[in-house]
Amino acid sequence: MATHKMNFYHSILLCLIVCSIPTGSLDSKAYNILPFQTVEGTRVVSSSSIVHGQHLPSMRLRGGSDVPMSPSDNKDPRNWDVEDVCRMVESLRPKFGAKTDSYRQMFQDNDIDGNVLIGMNQQKLESIGMKSLGHREYMMDEIQTLKSNLGMTRGPRLGEFEAAMAAQSAPPPHPPVKLETAPAPAAEEKWIPVSRVGWNQNDKEIEYFVFIDDVGDAAKDAVTVNVTEFGVEVRVRDLKGANYIHRVPRLFDKIRPEHSFWRVRKNLVEMLLFKAKQGTWDQLGHDPIKDQRKSKMNDAFRANDPNAGIMQMMQDMWQDGDDATRQTMARAWAAAQERR
Repeated sequence: MATHKMNFYHSILLCLIVCSIPTGSLDSKAYNILPFQTVEGTRVVSSSSIVHGQHLPSMRLRGGSDVPMSPSDNKDPRNWDVEDVCRMVESLRPKFGAKTDSYRQMFQDNDIDGNVLIGMNQQKLESIGMKSLGHREYMMDEIQTLKSNLGMTRGPRLGEFEAAMAAQSAPPPHPPVKLETAPAPAAEEKWIPVSRVGWNQNDKEIEYFVFIDDVGDAAKDAVTVNVTEFGVEVRVRDLKGANYIHRVPRLFDKIRPEHSFWRVRKNLVEMLLFKAKQGTWDQLGHDPIKDQRKSKMNDAFRANDPNAGIMQMMQDMWQDGDDATRQTMARAWAAAQERR
């Protein structure tokens, strides 16, 4: 009971002292007013928070100046003025220590308001005078917190990145199945047959020429020659946008491909083919139609019917001959008819 009375008298005395001080002249050093506890002992009331019946924001008495600890929590940091920023700097005094006052002055001198503060980085902090790397880190942590609260940060927060990576490394519950699709059919190439050829021979070898204009201008790997024991094939790919081919599927006789060779000249492909056995060839290759005609002509001569054999020969010349040959044969036939 005595303790309660003492606290009551103490409160009355303190109120009388405070009320006797003119408004705005309260100074912690001059009056040495210390905090006291209520009877309940549940909250601390600063003696500087009661002036002529008005309740002021909580003040931190340090170094003879009264500065609010931080801006209002419900105020958008982008709308802070320079004083609001200085209050935020003051709230970091436990980390900045004795340099806090100089940092506040530094932010004031550079007119750092909330909008500028949000865009600060390590280099900008150093450029305005914050030389300590550790203090810049503390300041950037505070700025990052403000930006995070505003939804201005990019990327995952702490722990979210590791969780996302773990989720990606885990096998999917239903892995995708690759669909096998049939390859698209290749476009059929068009080949132009080559019929202009020439050849010479002796007992051992045959010189064979396939004439193709400007074949010497073709790429090195565009010309291919395939020689077998009984056949020859020449292919020229993409010569001025066209493909050329020449085939002799059945030669007159067997050759030795391992000893044969070929080369490309300006307007022709030249081959040297070695015969498997010496001798003279009647023709370069076997033509089934010509072979059939020749067989009929030989049969006619063997049957002692020269006229039939001559007629077969004339038919062969007419069918195999060019326009000039056919014109000559037509004139000879007309002259023979006139003499009758």
